[in-house]
Amino acid sequence: MKTGISRRDLNKCISAALLFGAASARQALAAGAPLTAAQVVDRIKQRMAQQGVIWSYPGSDGFKIGNPDTPVTGVATTFQATHDVLQRAAAAKLNLIITHERMFWDYQDEVTTLQDDAPYLVPGSLAMDPVTIAKRKLCEDNNLVVWRFHDYHHQTLIPGVRDGKAQPVDPILGSFSEQLNWAKYYTTMPGGFVQRGYQIPAMKLKDVARHMREKLGTCDIRVIGDPDLMVQRIGVTAHLLRESLERLQDADVVLFSEVQEIDTFDYVRDAISLGLPSPKGIIAISHEAFEEQASAVLKTWLKPMASGLPVKHIPSGAPYWTLPPERS
Repeated sequence: MKTGISRRDLNKCISAALLFGAASARQALAAGAPLTAAQVVDRIKQRMAQQGVIWSYPGSDGFKIGNPDTPVTGVATTFQATHDVLQRAAAAKLNLIITHERMFWDYQDEVTTLQDDAPYLVPGSLAMDPVTIAKRKLCEDNNLVVWRFHDYHHQTLIPGVRDGKAQPVDPILGSFSEQLNWAKYYTTMPGGFVQRGYQIPAMKLKDVARHMREKLGTCDIRVIGDPDLMVQRIGVTAHLLRESLERLQDADVVLFSEVQEIDTFDYVRDAISLGLPSPKGIIAISHEAFEEQASAVLKTWLKPMASGLPVKHIPSGAPYWTLPPERS
């Protein structure tokens, strides 16, 4: 059914509404009112509207805890709002935490199936879990507000984050590419869940892994495949085997972030054991190693929206440690 308004006109209306909201926020600040968490978020949405990105669906983004009308004393960016990150933010008087990943572990940060129905909490609910309670209490005691910026963070155009042809890219993969000094090798790979990758000068798989370990500053590099395999075409994918089948077939090796081991690892091991031409290998790193840098870069992009308030990055760090090889 036709509504009488075109998609272009609708986008103009949405942009105008965002600009009006930002103007109202500026008027409030001019009158001496402190900047609130909601106003910082409005400015982010306005900036994205200027880039042509309209906030048309909520996804997983949004306020996860705290009052959006809380006056902001400072902003912290992070990959994951862990308890440690929240403690450090509170100590630094950074009470608006902008996190890329989850506050309460679930995709939508839902900790209970039967919310506010305490007598009937189902087995497995985390609503009354001591970890949930402790994180909530820390936020409440320190007037912290946590806002998740995930789905739209991937769409944000960050100045300076470019591919090898100087074109803007997803800031998550773009920041990672710059960390590896591989932006110049960034290329399109049609098909699959993630249609991006790298075309690098030929080097052995073991040397690719060493390069990543050095540039990322992490020991969290796991590799499947012949160490002497010559690699040029590196595919990039996310977590699951079903998302990655095309890339496993057309790349020399595939880089996984937070891979689901139970299917992907053994599929690739079986293929190699059978002597099939592909897949040839995998490099697996943690989610944090792949995406933390983007939250650090986000800090600079956010500063003009914070009205002179401090904006700092608090790294969530490696999720685990590893034992060094034992010497015989």
